[in-house]
Amino acid sequence: MDATYREIVDWASEMDRVRGLLQLSRTAFPAPSTLYRSFERVPMSVWRGFLRESATICDPGSHGAIDATFFDRETASKHYQHRSDRHIRTLKTTALVDTDSCAILDLHCSAHWPHDTQTGR
Repeated sequence: MDATYREIVDWASEMDRVRGLLQLSRTAFPAPSTLYRSFERVPMSVWRGFLRESATICDPGSHGAIDATFFDRETASKHYQHRSDRHIRTLKTTALVDTDSCAILDLHCSAHWPHDTQTGR
């Protein structure tokens, strides 16, 4: 699915049947700004702890895959970037995913792009 989190929340709020199957209320999804602020308030060590625990629950297999994606702020206005004090224009995220359980084993975000095999060193 090629959609932003904001679009997914909008769709989910309109799809009563899908929400019913997933047993979610209309307000089950946090607003995009709430989600964004939560990442700033909670230390990265806590998020990595959650990721580590969720990876152990999924019973990882013997094979993994590395996937890298770029997130670009080109579409954000210069005024918004200045007001939010965000000067980094592009972020690279690299995920290590278990191919058997599809669990994310590790995640790395960077404004500087080392080769994927050197990420996290």
